[in-house]
Amino acid sequence: MKFISAKFFLLILLLGFPNFLISETQRLERDPRDYRHTFMNLSYLSGADKSGLALKASINLPSSFYIVAERLADGFNYKTESYDKIIDSARIGIQMGIGEVIGTISADRISFEVENWFDVFFEIGIKNSDIEGKKFTFSKDNSLANALGGIRFGNSNSFEGRLYLDVSKETTIVETGEPTCQAIDTCPPYQIELLDESDTKIGLGFLYNINKRSAVTFDLTSSNKIDNTFRIGYQINL
Repeated sequence: MKFISAKFFLLILLLGFPNFLISETQRLERDPRDYRHTFMNLSYLSGADKSGLALKASINLPSSFYIVAERLADGFNYKTESYDKIIDSARIGIQMGIGEVIGTISADRISFEVENWFDVFFEIGIKNSDIEGKKFTFSKDNSLANALGGIRFGNSNSFEGRLYLDVSKETTIVETGEPTCQAIDTCPPYQIELLDESDTKIGLGFLYNINKRSAVTFDLTSSNKIDNTFRIGYQINL
């Protein structure tokens, strides 16, 4: 129910802001679809009972390709323990206008070219997760496949938006209900396992270009396995 409600909320936001996103058409003297792919972004994350920081960097490649890498430090409280969760991810992506992807549509004797109303993008790569506790350590350094895809819309002179799906596995902590002790000073009140569970997140992000070199970013992410998160960040375009 939480996942459905969050998705409905994200859809309302997307439908409610189209006019807001295409304002100030030529304020920065850019082509409206001149989206940045070389940047550094520092953001703060807030969830139901945790917060964190993320550093994201992207580099533009020839043609429509780019590379993006991110480190997310997520601190959260589980029972009486405090844990630090570090997630490193790296992906290669491609972004193109919808008209470039579809091209010309023909039916009988009628044909027309599809305009670039928005861009579509797809990213694929890997991510590693590592979790540690105060009294006892649960380290899991694993490599998991990560795929992300969606649409990018708006005006690069002012507001931009992204609607996307993020598909990967999540490393989580669960209580098994079977207390165990190996030593008195490292005795947890419960046994803990690290599980890799499939997760599909839906995200909606907005970016406002302050000037040609800087922007502020806002992201909402809904998950069916972990807490929904809100992210606010500052971006330097290179």
